[in-house]
Amino acid sequence: MEATLTGELRDILDAEGIAQGRAALQPYLDAEGKDTELVRVMPRDTDQALEVMELAAARKLDVYSVRTRYLPEGLDKRKGLLLDPVRMDYVKNVDGRNMMAYIGAGVTFEKLQPHLDKAGMKVLTPACAESPYVVRSYIDRDILLGSTANRAYQLSIFHALLADGRLWVSGSQQMAEEGHADFREDQGPQISPFFGASEDIFGIPVYGVIYIYPVREERRVLAFGFKELEKAVEFSYKVCREDHCFEIAGADARFWSVMAGPEKAEGLYSSLPPWTVLISIEHHRELVELQSGMVSADAAELGGKALADDLTSALGSLLGKPWYRWDRDHHKGAALPVTCYTFSPQVPEALSAGTQAAEAGGLAPAGNLFIPVYFGGAFYCESDLYHDPGEAENAREAWRAAYRSILEKDFLVDRPKGELASMVFSRAKPSYIEMIKRVKRILDPDGRMNPGQLLEEV
Repeated sequence: MEATLTGELRDILDAEGIAQGRAALQPYLDAEGKDTELVRVMPRDTDQALEVMELAAARKLDVYSVRTRYLPEGLDKRKGLLLDPVRMDYVKNVDGRNMMAYIGAGVTFEKLQPHLDKAGMKVLTPACAESPYVVRSYIDRDILLGSTANRAYQLSIFHALLADGRLWVSGSQQMAEEGHADFREDQGPQISPFFGASEDIFGIPVYGVIYIYPVREERRVLAFGFKELEKAVEFSYKVCREDHCFEIAGADARFWSVMAGPEKAEGLYSSLPPWTVLISIEHHRELVELQSGMVSADAAELGGKALADDLTSALGSLLGKPWYRWDRDHHKGAALPVTCYTFSPQVPEALSAGTQAAEAGGLAPAGNLFIPVYFGGAFYCESDLYHDPGEAENAREAWRAAYRSILEKDFLVDRPKGELASMVFSRAKPSYIEMIKRVKRILDPDGRMNPGQLLEEV
């Protein structure tokens, strides 16, 4: 990149706010040894980010954003700016009374936790996150362990950088960071759903207001083992429909053992039943006691057995913190998730797509997870394809085969990107693709905002 442009970026961000060459790809776990002509820019706040975007607009530079810790295919071959929110890690306010937290896009779950503890609050944590940032996880619609009775969207409002250097502010607080527009009948512009899981082709989030929840008087974690997947799903559905838990996840022994970490993996795997449902109950002490009894009775009726205290404690320690995809790489070297949503009766069929693809591809047995969403109205299903570096291409082909099976059965694949986006959107009506392109042309007429990151032709 020319020296004058680099100098202008330094004037905006300071010397520590830019990185070039291999250092530009530092956020990505799988970019070791790769070089790039991208320049990584790290603004400290929204004002600096806007200055960067204005400069990019004036110079007609493409702007990409760090959205995941895994390098998107072909990104290292691109030219332009790579915006990393790592230094926008400020927590403006944790408002326990109104159950809102005001945070920059670089705030991680770990960074936010001490502020939440001080206020006696908590957040819902993701189960397969590819980014440690709270705003990113929520805008990407990561599946949440606590989405049983809570809405899937945990972002109240957010601010996003537009390609021309302006700031988009969504929702009822679009007038200022902490201002309101209650005088407007429509409470402000609500195009914000277009930004969710769009791979930032419309705008790059820099700030968000998220929902937070009070820490209750009593919290109890229970775990029940089942021999049959169908019974485990039926139990999960019943518990959710009757609103008897805060967090819930069901998985096979392989998934739970891998999640527990390399030190506990093999010992836990041999000790667990084929399927285990893990739940937390939070409320007043008397209500927790009552719900625990009802849940235990429901499990027993379906053949489920409570796990021993040591196993329950080992699994229970996984709750209350985010589950990152890279935490599972220790098992074979890498884990490639296959995910979809479906109704409870189809969960076994959805999980079998990944399980069978792994077996046919000669990979290690897959780890399987299911999470009921919003009172059991749907189930999130995930099969992790574990593989070592030498099996990367086999794993990718198994991944493709699993998704072909899932799409043929019309299960919902959420937030597809890259190759998967091509597979999903090829089945969509042309009018749907044209709608995406039309919004793109309106917000980014020159196509400089994350070009090709959702679909090559968008």
